Amino acid sequence: MGAATQEVFELVLAREVAHAGGACGALVHLAWRSGQQADRLVQVYVDGELYDVTSDPAQRQMWLILDRSREHRIELLAVEEEVWAARPELLGSWRPAVRDAVEVAVLRDESLLVGTRVSVRLDGVEVDEGPMWPADEH
Repeated sequence: MGAATQEVFELVLAREVAHAGGACGALVHLAWRSGQQADRLVQVYVDGELYDVTSDPAQRQMWLILDRSREHRIELLAVEEEVWAARPELLGSWRPAVRDAVEVAVLRDESLLVGTRVSVRLDGVEVDEGPMWPADEH
């Protein structure tokens, strides 16, 4: 067989669930095609975090409940053992790789007033804001 891999997946499709009344909120139907999966189970990752694991090697679909007001990155990993051990370092099907976190450091100017606030904008949209000085700092 082999180690955990993403190479066995030929097609992965995630789509909203709809019925006669329209879309069904947070419910997402995930389906995949995998001719080389053999006896491996499938780990499903959402935004780099282990979401669920299939219980049968023949399973080729899963229902997900996601906040659909924002985009998500869904990836699959075929595994043979330690099926509940998360292995996000093996994910790499998104090219270029997606970075969904950034580290920012701000050098504080001592001359700024205690009530000074800082905001972070990404592509012109404010994504976070807060006080420059913690409440417990004099």
